Amino acid sequence: SQAMRVTEPGWVKINLNRLDFTYSLEIIGEVNVELYLPGGYQGWSPETAPTVYSRNFDFKYEGYVYFGEASEYKFASQPNWDGPNYGDGGEEGILSDDGGAGNLNITEPGYYKMNVDLSGSPYTYSAEMTNWGIIGDATPSSWDNSTNMTYNPDTKQWSVVATLTDKEFKFRANDGWDINLGGDMQDLSYGGDNIKVNEAGTYLIILDLSDPAVYKSSITKQ
Repeated sequence: SQAMRVTEPGWVKINLNRLDFTYSLEIIGEVNVELYLPGGYQGWSPETAPTVYSRNFDFKYEGYVYFGEASEYKFASQPNWDGPNYGDGGEEGILSDDGGAGNLNITEPGYYKMNVDLSGSPYTYSAEMTNWGIIGDATPSSWDNSTNMTYNPDTKQWSVVATLTDKEFKFRANDGWDINLGGDMQDLSYGGDNIKVNEAGTYLIILDLSDPAVYKSSITKQ
């Protein structure tokens, strides 16, 4: 069989259907798949800053960032200040790519869900504080209330030790259902399936959102 042909450099999305032995190529081109978040909270260092990630290569980015203090920050397209960076666009939720744009501002320390959309005009962003817990009929409060988790800034993980039954649970933020994660514990997805507990007992449950490319969790019997 002949090789697939890519006609120009850049990111390429390959879709392969093994049922009918067909494929398609989508030339995406040059895309920054990550944006960096330098700010006062980490010394204004793009090379060591946390990132948000564009999973679909569509200029829409997401990730979780811990701000240990109130802080100003920006979004940078590279792990340095050489590329475009994005700051205050003059209105709430609006970004500007003017290099002289003002800094953005987090007024309260916490763990934030960050979203950026550079796919159209105007550029937009949001920052929502999140506190995570587990919920489900496997958990102490069943489906009525979340069992709170604790964030450790050193490990960059949420964790809780809880007594679980052999039923199901999910992760959710802010005691609501707007942000919830389930499904494959090594690749959690929003609104994903409930997670099955195979055997009742006391467990250490960990939620790791530190890698914006893939959200992970683990459950370890104590």
